[in-house]
Parts: sequence; C-alpha cells; structure tokens
Amino acid sequence: MPTRRVPILLVALVVLVSCTAAPAQDTPVRVATYNIKFLDTDINDVTVKDMRDRKERLLSVIDALGADVIGLQEIDDIDALDALFPASVWIRIIDDDSGNNQDVAMVVRKGTLSVVDSTADTIDAGDEHFLFEDAPSEFFPNNRDVLAIDLEVNATGETFTVMVVHTKARHGGRKTTEPRRSGASVMLVQRLETDYQDRQVIVLGDFNDTPDDRSLNILETGDPDAPAEMENERGEFLINLTEDLLLDEHVTWGKKSNDIDGVTDRIDTTTPGSRAFNFEHRDSDELNIWDALLDQVLISHTLLDNYHHGSVAVFDLGDASRGNNRSRASDHLPVYADFLFGVTDEAATIALAIHACLPNPDGDDAGRETVTLRNISSDPIDLAGHTLTDRVGHVLELSGTIGAGATRVFTIPAGELPLNNTGEDIALADGAGTVLHEVSYTKSQVSPGVEITF
Repeated sequence: MPTRRVPILLVALVVLVSCTAAPAQDTPVRVATYNIKFLDTDINDVTVKDMRDRKERLLSVIDALGADVIGLQEIDDIDALDALFPASVWIRIIDDDSGNNQDVAMVVRKGTLSVVDSTADTIDAGDEHFLFEDAPSEFFPNNRDVLAIDLEVNATGETFTVMVVHTKARHGGRKTTEPRRSGASVMLVQRLETDYQDRQVIVLGDFNDTPDDRSLNILETGDPDAPAEMENERGEFLINLTEDLLLDEHVTWGKKSNDIDGVTDRIDTTTPGSRAFNFEHRDSDELNIWDALLDQVLISHTLLDNYHHGSVAVFDLGDASRGNNRSRASDHLPVYADFLFGVTDEAATIALAIHACLPNPDGDDAGRETVTLRNISSDPIDLAGHTLTDRVGHVLELSGTIGAGATRVFTIPAGELPLNNTGEDIALADGAGTVLHEVSYTKSQVSPGVEITF
C-alpha cells in the first residue's frame, strides 16, 4: 500500500487505551470520496498535453490518498475507471450499461477489503447494487441512484456498507433545485430506517450542499422537516464527520493553482467566510457555487467506535488542484476518514479528545494560547482530575464539565503549559493518569492567529 500522506494541518496521533488491555484495533481502513469531474477515456490521450498532465496528477492524488475504498462521482464507464484503477490492485464497481457519463462508482483496494458475496475484479452494477430501482429523476437525475455495497474487512470478518451519493447540482438555481436534494435525503432516510437499522453504514459523496443545508440536516437528524441551520451538534440519525471541517471553513470545491503553497506544495483548503456566505445565499436562485464543502462523509452511530477520531480531512496535496480547467485533476478535492477494525471486548475507545490548539495567537503568546477539547461521547464528562501535559512535563489541571458532543476552549495561563511555536506534543490524561489522547504539531504548521485542528 502506498504511504499515506496526511494533510499538514491535521497530523495527529490518536492513542486508544484501556485500563486493562493494550489497544486492539489492528486493521486501519481509509474511506474517501472523490468527484473526478467527467472522467472518461479521453484521460488516456497522451498526445494532448492537458490530458497527459491531468492523468499524471490524478494518479499522484490517488497514490498519496492511500484509501482502501473510494466512492467516486462523474465516471463514464469501466474503461475510464481502468485508466486510474487497474484490476490488479482494485475491485471496480460501476453500472457500465447506464449510458450516463456521470455515474457513481466505487473502487475497493484488494487485500484489505473484499465485496461481500463476490470475488469479481470488476462488477457491472445492477439493480441489486442500488437503493432505488425506480428512483424518480426529480430526486436522482440521469438515473444517478445511490450505490450501496457491502464490504468485508478481510483480517477480521467484520462487515459494513458504503453508499455513494451524487445529488442534483445547483445548476438551474440553488433555491429551485434545493427540494430535489432534500427529497433525495428523505428517501435515503426512509430506506436506512427500513433496511439498515443497527447496521454499520457510511454514506459519502458529492451532496452539492453544505452541512448547514436542509438536505444534510435531514440526513443528520432523520427528520424530513429539518430546516437549514448553522449548527454543529452530532446528528441523532447519521453523524456528519465533515461537520468538524466546516468549523474551520474547509472547502472541497473552488480551489485552484493559486491556493497551493509554493514551499510546502500543500493546498490551503480553507476559505474564510465561506460558511456564512453559503448559508446566507441558500435561498438565492442564482448558481452560487462559491467555495464550499460539498463532499462529505456521514456514518451510522454503530460505526462511531471504529472511527479514528480527528482523522477526517480534505486532501491537500498540490497535484489535486494544480493546472487549468482541462489539466487539473478535478474541480473537487477528495475527503477521507480513517476507521479501525478488530476491537476486542476489553479495548476502550476514547470519549474525550484534543480537538485543536492555538500555539501562536496574534500578539503576545503568554496567557492567550488555547487548547480545545471535544466530548465524543453521548454523556457529559466531568473534567475533575484531568490534565494536559506537554513534552517536557508542564501540566495544566482541568476542571468543569463538557456536555455530550460539545467542545470547550481552555485558555492557558501564562507559564503553565507553554505551546512552543517550534512544535509540541500534548497529552490528555484522566484522573487516574491514563492517557486518553495525544496529538503533535510541527513548526511548519504554526502561523500567527491560526488554530491547528487535529
């Protein structure tokens, strides 16, 4: 498997501990979603420089992404998939007879995962692989149904389902097309309630809406009447992992060559003000596809214990946005999240995590640095006795509580836990001294006034 390059702003070491046993989650699985903008066999035309450059960049992105399963959108056919995902490495799944050049598809890396009840290298997806055989084009344009594939973790025998979504684009007016995206969400909720209760499910794709929009709030709450709302509460029905990215104004659409740092070759995947802009213009009948977080990953609550907390990220290697409209890999950036399988009954998952820190606030650092904690559990947590410790042993004692699914910012008193601008390790421990979570950052991640998210 290729080396997994983690975005520079999201490097974190998550330690899962138990008072009685060592961590037992031993099979990592990376799940990603990627809209590859009209991928067809033209990608193989090496006589055209733009196509040659685009293919090289796509191969670079796919290799560095290091995913075990990728939900894909805007794929023409199996020949297009073959250009980037050879059968020697991947199981490829697509409806090859649809005649639609914007098919959803899935590729599954051999070795780590397999498709339940199939040994084929290539699956020409049929009705049994989609959720809505007679889906109305009002909600699923061009028969762009939801692809649902049951996967098995080879090392453990555990199974989970990955669903790939590509809802109606905003073309034709955002306000006019919004009911079509929300209608698709209502249908998906109904199917999940009917056929997937208590099952481990990942729903991912290009939703053409942000986590604040009505269609995503329907999926998060299960309520067909859920409104558009700027909220960050954990969904009662599905958990939107990418909601954490929205807090820091990450986007997956709108990034180009000028967003690449010439020194690090990394894309700045944030656009300040993008969240508010997208929310304020939700009722506009203009196109309004400004920089936005359109590509998302949602999971059932039954997968929460397997999620590697803090791993969700927007892929930021420069090749993902380098080039012009023809030579760029895609107009979307991939999003990925990591899961860990093979949990024993004795192993415990973390309920409290270090979410972010601010090591270099604007102005003087002393007394203004912060660490943000997130309660990942469904119950309030009493912080009495909990501590934060740096690499040289400075200790900050914590107190108070954090509500279920909430975050809390701690401002560090001068001299108690100095966060070095040259890099630091931070450990969170409970009252018994058991380390719950550890994170690290480097000098290259530190910028004045910029919070580092883990």
